[in-house]
Amino acid sequence: MQQLKKIVSILLLVSIVGGWSEQDSSSVAGSKKNDVNFYGSLDTHQGKKLNIDNISIDRLYKQVPLYAMPAKKDYNKSTYKLTKDPRTAFVVTKIDLAEVAEISVPNPEVVYVFQKEKGYREDEYIQITVVSNNEARTQTSYLISKRKKIYVDEINKSGPVEKEVPLEAIKLLKIDGYKRRDSEQKKES
Repeated sequence: MQQLKKIVSILLLVSIVGGWSEQDSSSVAGSKKNDVNFYGSLDTHQGKKLNIDNISIDRLYKQVPLYAMPAKKDYNKSTYKLTKDPRTAFVVTKIDLAEVAEISVPNPEVVYVFQKEKGYREDEYIQITVVSNNEARTQTSYLISKRKKIYVDEINKSGPVEKEVPLEAIKLLKIDGYKRRDSEQKKES
């Protein structure tokens, strides 16, 4: 029995020390990039203009969930308090960045709020306008959770700089195109 305790203790010690010695490669080399690299430009409400690539919405580039804009009867016009939960009562549209030409946030100061009942957390949503990259350049407004972030890499002479952009900061995000990362995957294998 004593010997079994020693073996278990040694195995436990080895696993703890082994866990400390391992480094997460994503913390050293930056976060893992998506298989598809979307590139374009970003204008912020603060007056900055950036050339960017590796565009994603909350680390997604396809099947990004957006909620239909509420009907006037579904919110209080002065406080923007929603009477229905967008996640369960509104139509959900899932967009792919490959089908998007532009995303803008026309009113960053307007926040739609839904609270299930007193004591529950308030969920905040912001309006975005998505312009399709089809010939008609279809514009549609949606709600998106304010907690979502846009992740990009700023392109500059010294190399890419990772940026986390809150939705309220975005004036206009243009997607000029995309390319697959097949060549980088072949190098790694």
